[in-house]
Amino acid sequence: MIAENAHEAFFDKTDAALRMLTLALSLRDEAAKVRSRDLLMEEFRELLESPRRFNFEIVERLLWERSVGTPEITQEIIAALDDALEESSEEGDRFNPHLAREIGIRLRRHYNGLRSRTDVVRVQTAVASAFETLAARSDAMVAAAHLDVAATEFRNAGDEEAFNRVRTARAEAVAKSNAEMAAHSFRFEIGFDDMERFLDSIVDPEDVGLSLAKIANEFVPRLGPLRDRVLQTARVAPIQAAISINIHEDEHIAAVIGSVDEDMEGRMMHQTGQDAIFAGIFLDQALERCMDVHGLDSHAIAGWTNRLGAFDDLIMVIEGVEAWRTGDWIKALHVLVPQIELGLRRTLRGLGEPIVRNHPTMPGRQILLNMGEVLSNTQLQTAFGDDTIHYFRALYVDPRARNLRNVVAHGLTSMSDATSTTCDRLIHTLLVLGFWRDIARTTAAAAAQ
Repeated sequence: MIAENAHEAFFDKTDAALRMLTLALSLRDEAAKVRSRDLLMEEFRELLESPRRFNFEIVERLLWERSVGTPEITQEIIAALDDALEESSEEGDRFNPHLAREIGIRLRRHYNGLRSRTDVVRVQTAVASAFETLAARSDAMVAAAHLDVAATEFRNAGDEEAFNRVRTARAEAVAKSNAEMAAHSFRFEIGFDDMERFLDSIVDPEDVGLSLAKIANEFVPRLGPLRDRVLQTARVAPIQAAISINIHEDEHIAAVIGSVDEDMEGRMMHQTGQDAIFAGIFLDQALERCMDVHGLDSHAIAGWTNRLGAFDDLIMVIEGVEAWRTGDWIKALHVLVPQIELGLRRTLRGLGEPIVRNHPTMPGRQILLNMGEVLSNTQLQTAFGDDTIHYFRALYVDPRARNLRNVVAHGLTSMSDATSTTCDRLIHTLLVLGFWRDIARTTAAAAAQ
């Protein structure tokens, strides 16, 4: 039992009362449960008059912990939340859209339980309006994020007119923020001797197949070291590691990456996209050295990419590789990305797996699997290994990284995508399709050691 005056600070009192409630429930001590509930209600009322306003753990346990709350307690808490929602969503001294959003989450749960659609819409509209107001006070980049919240809430409330208004305003904010962005750059120098040592370790002057296999294997990121880099970055920049990242495409947020603690997979995807840029100079030099040493042309490269039967017809692959060799990045990008998707499907078929599925709305009709569906196949995942699957996802289908397949398929490509660095990655991917068995064996052998 905690003493009434044992803790003076809100945090200490709350923690003690919550702990007391947990113990009372586990011991089935009715008197202790009632006493801890009374203490939590005292703190709830006291917090209402403080700058903090709410401790939502108190709210949730009193509202939804089984056998703890009472109808009177529920009524008092919901009334307080409703009043606070009104205050925090309207302009004034207590205007706080972020608090309104947190309150709205709890109120929606309560009113959804009562199946009161009118109240749910009221709450969603209040939160949406608060963020729309906040956006009007913010600079363009921040306003775009606030308007995205507002658009989601208006859409959930079924207010199409407000949804379209906010979405239009968000597109304008994104365009304005793009115009306001400043370019940042840094110098990254690689010593001549260092590069030569790297190239000598990769390109074998006597064996073209071994050279291409080494290039394919070298530039597939390994998940273990990748995770270590994410954690190292978090140690160096802890604030950045704790803040979520929004990925914008055209007029919408394509992905949200959580903090390192909450979303390691998302952070690793994002890191893969970043690493691909820095490793680009090494990949470019390795491909160039191999082409020069072995006198490779587009037909030869295409032939090596098909050594495991990824393609039935190499004509389009040859055209795409030739576009890469001649610096026609736009053509290379738009020819090779679809061919890589086709190559993955053919590889899946070679593993004895179907590459079609039933059409979701047209009975009797089948459609080809898209790249994301192919990469989700367990047989392919087992054959390729986790590292290679992660690489394909990061480069082609995950909006938290490069997402090239979806960018090309949806007409979102820009000149920033059509670069030598990007197209070098396409050639590397083709080589991975030709040497994935060797990469899998190398990775398995390293893991066994």
